[in-house]
Amino acid sequence: MTNQPESSLMGQTGSKPTAQGQVESSINDTINFIMAKVAAGEIDAATATELIAAARKDYESNVPVTASAQQAVQPQQSANTYQANPQTAYAVPEMEPEQTPVDYGQFATPTNYPHTYDVEDSSDVDMDALSGIAGDMLDKQPRKKLSRKERKAKAKEMKKLQKETNAKLKANAKSNKSIQKQLKERDKELSKKNEFARYKRKTAKDVTSFIGYNRMYEDGICEVEEGMFSSCICFEDTSYHSVREDAQKAVFTSICRLYDQFGADTLVQFNIINTPLLKEQIGHRKFFNPSSQLNVNAANDAAVFNEILNEKMRQGVSNIRRKMYITFSVSAPTVDDAVPKLARIENQISQILTSIGSKSHVLDGAERLALLNSQLNPLKPFNFDYRRDISARMVQTTKDCIAPMTLDFKPEGLADCFKTGDMWGQVLVIKKLGSELTDQALSDITELPIPLNVTWFAQPMDKAAAVAFTRQRLAWIDKEIIEEQRSAVQKGYDFSILPQELKYSKEETEDVIDNLQNKNQRLYVFTGLFYTYAPTKKQLDNQVLSIISAARQNSIEVSTYEYRQRQGFNSILPLGHNHCEISRMSTTAEVSILMPFATMELDDKGGNYYGQNKHSSNLIFCNRKLLASPMGFVCGKTGSGKGMAVKTEMTGTILSNPTDEIYIIDRAGEYTGISSRYGGVTYNFAVDSDTYLNPFDTVSVESLSPDAQLAFKIDAMLAQAGA
Repeated sequence: MTNQPESSLMGQTGSKPTAQGQVESSINDTINFIMAKVAAGEIDAATATELIAAARKDYESNVPVTASAQQAVQPQQSANTYQANPQTAYAVPEMEPEQTPVDYGQFATPTNYPHTYDVEDSSDVDMDALSGIAGDMLDKQPRKKLSRKERKAKAKEMKKLQKETNAKLKANAKSNKSIQKQLKERDKELSKKNEFARYKRKTAKDVTSFIGYNRMYEDGICEVEEGMFSSCICFEDTSYHSVREDAQKAVFTSICRLYDQFGADTLVQFNIINTPLLKEQIGHRKFFNPSSQLNVNAANDAAVFNEILNEKMRQGVSNIRRKMYITFSVSAPTVDDAVPKLARIENQISQILTSIGSKSHVLDGAERLALLNSQLNPLKPFNFDYRRDISARMVQTTKDCIAPMTLDFKPEGLADCFKTGDMWGQVLVIKKLGSELTDQALSDITELPIPLNVTWFAQPMDKAAAVAFTRQRLAWIDKEIIEEQRSAVQKGYDFSILPQELKYSKEETEDVIDNLQNKNQRLYVFTGLFYTYAPTKKQLDNQVLSIISAARQNSIEVSTYEYRQRQGFNSILPLGHNHCEISRMSTTAEVSILMPFATMELDDKGGNYYGQNKHSSNLIFCNRKLLASPMGFVCGKTGSGKGMAVKTEMTGTILSNPTDEIYIIDRAGEYTGISSRYGGVTYNFAVDSDTYLNPFDTVSVESLSPDAQLAFKIDAMLAQAGA
């Protein structure tokens, strides 16, 4: 080939490149690409060295170098013109040799070309090593012509290498992403995980796989799903409806503070569970034990009192045991990472509940399993011990200990209920909440004398995301209003007349924005559920109708949950995971108005009977020995019933604790009858009585010396005289 003008030579080279030229060009492009990334600071020297070494290895193993090919790419010197090599079709530029010597590395061959780009000096980049590798590779040329198959394979390898390089660059750039972007990606990943976990529970083929958790630790921490852990707190009821309005406002403020202390990565679940007593306990409760009494009259009176109190028990809901729970779940890679998060939330919840007079304690693993068993196997006893039932020698897990024998979600072809064992169950869902709810709404439902589990979830939203979401909804409403007004103008009627639904939606959305921005409230994703069970389908239907009627009276729209009883049943379990998709947005005030507290119940074991609760009609039993100060005073005007109250207190003490001693100073002789009936001893002190008191009797201090006995009695008499 002879020398040709630049234009014709470049056209020839660009139109018909040889196979060796393609491979050489790919190698050079790869090296230049990697070094450009090093110069830009996107990859480090170690990564670049690995990539260039891999390219060189592939190049050497697949493309041997020949002497003729080496000679083909050697530069030809002329005066600033392009010259074609006679052995190949490559155009080699003639350039002035550089004046400054450049060290290209130990194994590099200097090309004497000026630099095509400058690399910034960086202390953490080994440019000598990179130059050595690059020069060594550029010095080697192909020695044979590649076939079409080899060219395709080589091009495929080059593309794979470039793809791996881009993947490493992306991985390196991922660590430099902004915190906001990392949070978004983490939330998206967690959402996908939760969605997949819910799908697995929904399509489970056996009972143990259906139950919505992976493992329950002995300390009470539950791994609900991979990367999600929950803990549960049981808290007692406190007086709310019977206290003054200022006290009610204080309780409401504390509940708002309880909700607002949860972060956006925490899901909180409330459960109010009414569990009926066993059939053998209803109407047969022994408040006082007749067999332990010391005389016949006391035994007869104990039996009569038991009959009266069992009859009164049927008037209220004393055959129902009500417990309240807060379950909260957090995201963490391992259980060790979840423990400090859960402990911090537990401490905050306990402090808030204590401030409003509600006692609370964290459930351990056995207690949580007993709670789950009461919902999965209603009215069946549960006896479980970790050391006995869960060990390395046994294959069974905690889920095997609480799983029901059968779960049928299409009993008799029905889609709105299910059967767990021989018990019928149904889950209802809250679809709408009234705009003006009262704090009495929830208590009217929970006071129904039926087995019931009231569950609601509150997923806090980030404050900025909540404001952006609400503003977007307001923009949609404004767009609909503009379209309505445009349509009104086109049709020729007053454009200021808008549909009531649009006006109401706009006012409500503006009110939500005001609450978020000016009243320091937050936005929650709210889901509410009801669960009840019964031995027969007819009884179940009656209980469901009672729940729906009580809810509608308080502006709560409740409907059945057809074809999704699986998700509903898993959601009502106090595990801290919501499987339901029906939800609504609620502010802090709207969620807090669902007040879990109603009235404090007193049912101390071994206590005295003090009447019935005026709100729930439950029996009141209080054991004064359990109080911090068991003393009491009875005050009142004449004829108000002071004597009757004292006699009732004495009778209850005698029947509940027969070995207790009661001393009565009866100046009016009012309590002589009760003393004689229960085998008491009466002493009469008067001027003409035969009973005498010796204040100087030394029997109680006879262990002391005679002088000490005398001194003790003198001090006692002086103290009485001074009093």
